[in-house]
Amino acid sequence: MGTNTDKVLYEKSNHVAVITMNRPERMNAFDTEAFRGLADAFISFDSDPDAHVAVLTGAGERAFSAGVDLKERVATGEPGLGFPDIAPLVNPFWPGRSNRIMKPVIAAVNGYAMGGGFYMALEADICIASMTAQFELSEILRGCVAGWEVGFLHNLPRSVWAEIAFGGRLSAQRAYDVGIVTEVVPQEELMDAARARAESILRVTPLVRRRNLELLRSLKPRVPAQLWSQEAAHIEECRNDPDAEEAVAAFLERRAPVWRTRSFR
Repeated sequence: MGTNTDKVLYEKSNHVAVITMNRPERMNAFDTEAFRGLADAFISFDSDPDAHVAVLTGAGERAFSAGVDLKERVATGEPGLGFPDIAPLVNPFWPGRSNRIMKPVIAAVNGYAMGGGFYMALEADICIASMTAQFELSEILRGCVAGWEVGFLHNLPRSVWAEIAFGGRLSAQRAYDVGIVTEVVPQEELMDAARARAESILRVTPLVRRRNLELLRSLKPRVPAQLWSQEAAHIEECRNDPDAEEAVAAFLERRAPVWRTRSFR
């Protein structure tokens, strides 16, 4: 069990599986191979009766994950900024409505958690962050409406959600203050803290772990169907917006964007 790629690593010891997104040279951004590797890792975790807790992290100190690899998306001509369509279908741990993992997952966030990286940090049951961690819905700055389908965000005060929705980036301390992060630790202590948290979970009986996880998941707000459909319509609108293409180009070329649209309604 494990993965079929070195872009995602899977290790297990003492009932704890460590899943590492392993593209540090690309800030652990996801290309298609990495998407499939992450799915393989969580399928292995989900199907292994000897694996009770997972720790999800990113290789290196710079990033947990920067989300979708935009260079690959642009090169292959894939539309939009979202994950490839295969990802929710094959991965039992997926932000939104697709998470079927009924075992605790801990996110150990080192550096940037952006776009899909942010979503996965939110989807984890416990999020431990290094002092250098930063959180952002990068799709918003690349010309796409995003985030409304993630129920956890609806637990945040409206002012905090507005901060994120208009492109704000949260520091580790800010994320801790608003309840996104469970604990903030120095970078060099991150994995030790995550493993300690996993070991503390293992002190709880399997039945109680399972039932408390079910109850915990039930607390997450249900995203109204109307909001899902509204967001889907807005995303489609964004895909046809000339400024979306400019936003991605400006990011890849490391320059300020020049918007073509002067007004909207």
